[in-house]
Amino acid sequence: MSLPVATLVTGASSGIGRAIAEMLLADGVTRVINVDYAEPTWSHPNLTFFQADLTNADATRAVAAQVTSQFAVTRLVNNAGATRPGTADTATAEDLDYVVGLTLQATMLLTQACLPAMRAAGFGRIVNMASRAALGKPERVVYSAAKAGLVGMTRTLAMELGGDGITVNAVAPGPIATELFRKSNPEGSEHTAHPGKHRREENGNAGRCGACLAVLPRPREWFRDGTSAVRLRRNHAGGGTRIRKLPAPRHGVE
Repeated sequence: MSLPVATLVTGASSGIGRAIAEMLLADGVTRVINVDYAEPTWSHPNLTFFQADLTNADATRAVAAQVTSQFAVTRLVNNAGATRPGTADTATAEDLDYVVGLTLQATMLLTQACLPAMRAAGFGRIVNMASRAALGKPERVVYSAAKAGLVGMTRTLAMELGGDGITVNAVAPGPIATELFRKSNPEGSEHTAHPGKHRREENGNAGRCGACLAVLPRPREWFRDGTSAVRLRRNHAGGGTRIRKLPAPRHGVE
């Protein structure tokens, strides 16, 4: 018996992840899976929650096995993230392990777990949540490195998986007014007052921008059949976006 098809969004209990899940559900996606450490404060008849610490490799493998034993995940949004602010002098190895575990390790493990269903369907959509900070940001030594690594992972996955009908894209938001942003950028701090030379009141709102995807041209098309390759060339949602849609290349990748 075939498994029900689903979309998996990590970190969908709040913030950008919640906005992504709500957008997909409003668009008629029949089942959205939320994998998060925190329980969601919202509900929907078509939302299923799995609790897991995605910084832990064993826990990530376990929840991935649990989800994929119940659902055929053909759409994956690797959204969960953490900042751990620190400078060149104060950043720690523990901070690096934590942020890289959540940003890169979890993305890799969840992608690997979902690939069999995507390949069986001849279709897959993977969206990774990067950040404008991948270009560098003061007091974000660890965070910037992890997000830059995620961009590199995204490009490589797109090259390797395009021939299987699987597209892989990254979104790089600028400042978005979420709990995580406020926690890492307290009111009155220099970077909160002028994040990327933009005033705080100009920061994006997760709901308004449709989880950063809605500021891009036709973001919902990323999750549908027949989408051609998309190349992001330093495109940063919330700080000015340029995107170029390309014809589907000969082998499905670019």
